[in-house]
Amino acid sequence: PSFWGMLGLTYRPTDQFSLTSYGYYMGEQTFINQYATASIDSKMIVNAKASFSPNDRIEFFLNARNLLDNDSREFAFMDRIGGIYLAGIRFSY
Repeated sequence: PSFWGMLGLTYRPTDQFSLTSYGYYMGEQTFINQYATASIDSKMIVNAKASFSPNDRIEFFLNARNLLDNDSREFAFMDRIGGIYLAGIRFSY
């Protein structure tokens, strides 16, 4: 890419709760090989996570990758990947 950058932020209002968000930007790029040429537009991807840990052994979380559902290609000749949204519980014993 002509330019690539990332910026992230984590906010912890309490020891039990945290919000994290980060975004990355990839500039436009062109791939040329012996079979084809592919141009990829620039794009911005935003990810976010919220988590709550009532104690040291358990964590509840919501996670969003590609929060804005930008499904344009990130790499030449690859699949278009939209938003991925997850919820879960992580525990240790």
